[in-house]
Amino acid sequence: LQMAGEIFVNGFERQQVEENLRKSEAAKVEAFRQSDALKTALLSLVSHELRTPLTAMKASIAGLIELSRQDTSKVQQEFLQGINQEIDFLNGLVDNLLDMSKVEAGTLVPHREWHLLEDLVEGAIRRLEMSLKSRSLQVNLGEKISPIFVDGMEIQQVLINLLDNAVKYSPPGSLISIVGRMTPNQVEVRVSSEGEGIPREELVSIFNRFYRLKGPRTRLIRGTGLGLAICKGMVEAHGGRIWAESQNRVVTISFTLPIPDAPPMINFDGEEE
Repeated sequence: LQMAGEIFVNGFERQQVEENLRKSEAAKVEAFRQSDALKTALLSLVSHELRTPLTAMKASIAGLIELSRQDTSKVQQEFLQGINQEIDFLNGLVDNLLDMSKVEAGTLVPHREWHLLEDLVEGAIRRLEMSLKSRSLQVNLGEKISPIFVDGMEIQQVLINLLDNAVKYSPPGSLISIVGRMTPNQVEVRVSSEGEGIPREELVSIFNRFYRLKGPRTRLIRGTGLGLAICKGMVEAHGGRIWAESQNRVVTISFTLPIPDAPPMINFDGEEE
């Protein structure tokens, strides 16, 4: 009886220990969840607070640049253009922070409409017109790509992030290409650039938030490591997927978007028929 009692006590104590461990693990998970939620909320708050002064600064500097064309020296014009570029960089940073906060909070819900892929590509190229001037750009979208049912702003942002990344990690004068093609039930877009390539072991990691490529040269490149993480969140929110390949110093980032069974006919004015 004494032995049976000891076995019972030991079993009970073991159950208590296991229960305490479960509670401890659950508490850690909940604390991590709350910490992550707080970080996301702060990210969104700071981003929104930065937006207003940056918008005012952008408007002011645009006015000064316009006036400088009339009676300001070349040196002063260059300073103003430099300030303008820095404001654009900060605006891009704020956009990325806001987008990332939506991805992490699970509030990134695409507002879908019918779009032509070529229109979204052209819009992205216009946004990066200045930085793309120092690269050779080729676009091949084919002739049989159906209209896509997507959030136009989000997919254009994906293209902007991919092109911006291609410019950052490729030398001046190198080739950047955008290729689009149809498969039976989806559109595939590929953005390729010539540079140093990406080690195989880093091809998956580059889509993690805040991840930066290793190496001495990449440390000199400005960025937050959010651009590709945002691309992944936006593409996956559309039911697509995104991946990277690197071969012979050419990096290609591809993404797919599903196509509904019956897209509408769209005329050349962009109106549905």
